[in-house]
Amino acid sequence: GLIEGAHQGVGLGLDFLRHLERTRVIAYVVDVSGFEGRSPVEDFRNVRHELAMFSPDMAARNALIIANKMDIPGAEANLDLLAATAKEQGYEVIPISAVTGQGLQEALYRLADLVKSSPAPEGPVVEVQPEEPPTNLSDFELHYNAAENIFEAQGIAIERLVAMTDLSSDEALLRLQRLFRKIGLEERMKQAGAEEGSLVRIGKNEFELDLSNE
Repeated sequence: GLIEGAHQGVGLGLDFLRHLERTRVIAYVVDVSGFEGRSPVEDFRNVRHELAMFSPDMAARNALIIANKMDIPGAEANLDLLAATAKEQGYEVIPISAVTGQGLQEALYRLADLVKSSPAPEGPVVEVQPEEPPTNLSDFELHYNAAENIFEAQGIAIERLVAMTDLSSDEALLRLQRLFRKIGLEERMKQAGAEEGSLVRIGKNEFELDLSNE
């Protein structure tokens, strides 16, 4: 996903936006659960802003808004707010739940129709060169930031993994915890003096890992 400042290179913004240049249709997947007080309307506007700042042409392409997490209580009210904003800007909204499967087929069929009816992007296609190192999650550096009393794990693959993970999902966080253990992050932290309750920063996100021996 895109974060604020993506068009200026914050996070994986530029890599992600350049990849989107190849697309005919933009699908805005918006979390309408309202988790942690987030506003789906503001989230949509922020992504639209980042896209427009990077490329007005991309922002003008055919698009569909996919309202996800409709299985969460309170999502209906947020959907109404998002739909009102979408209508003002001429976008169609399809509510879905990736958990229950609600609306998924409709969204896929609608996207397929839009792709068929949309022209291919003009201009040369930018070839994205593979990054070095490519995708090795275990290839990261671990440092201790004494000034902030926090560990910092730095590596292309692990930072990309965290940036593309839905951190509002308990299931996704459990998967991350298992991956961190598998790639040796927890063990390396313990060897560096970390104790239960120690924090590690990966990209812009901070985590308190389970450093128990279980």
